[in-house]
Amino acid sequence: MRVEELSIYGETVKYSVKDSEKAERLRIAVYADGDVVVVRPRGTHITTLKKFVESKSDWIYKKLDSYKTNSIPELRKNSEGHFIENKKAAQDLVEQKVNYWNGKLGFKYDNVTIKQLKSRWGSCSSKNNLSFNYKIIFLPEELQDYVVVHELCHLKQLNHSPKFWNLIASVQPDYIDFKKKMRSI
Repeated sequence: MRVEELSIYGETVKYSVKDSEKAERLRIAVYADGDVVVVRPRGTHITTLKKFVESKSDWIYKKLDSYKTNSIPELRKNSEGHFIENKKAAQDLVEQKVNYWNGKLGFKYDNVTIKQLKSRWGSCSSKNNLSFNYKIIFLPEELQDYVVVHELCHLKQLNHSPKFWNLIASVQPDYIDFKKKMRSI
């Protein structure tokens, strides 16, 4: 992975360039810890990539700025030590919430694991294994619950179809508000 620089409003922003065989178009991700990653399809010329990144400089700046002013500073940390330090508390919290919410939903699942995820709050595999980002413990309680319910509902609907959202609504009628709040984090 190569590292490039971009000047935005007098500040130097470093970004990593990740080549991908699967990518069909250029993509930028800005993470809460300040990392900026540009994914490019194989064969995309570096000049094209740089022009693309420059065209998105305002968006990158706003996204980085929103993370700097984020009211949850723990979400900006992303070290192995931070993960190890918080993994047990996250496991305890998630297991409690999974038990509570699954008591209402009644689905079958196998394992619940805590991971150091960069861009996701959770996932559900086709083998009924649930994984959660350890940073869930830093979210407000209503959003912790939303993340858990979201992944539990994937046990029944492994997609984001209307049936999936109706399933969430059956136990969390305010899920749309929670979904919006999650996007702003």
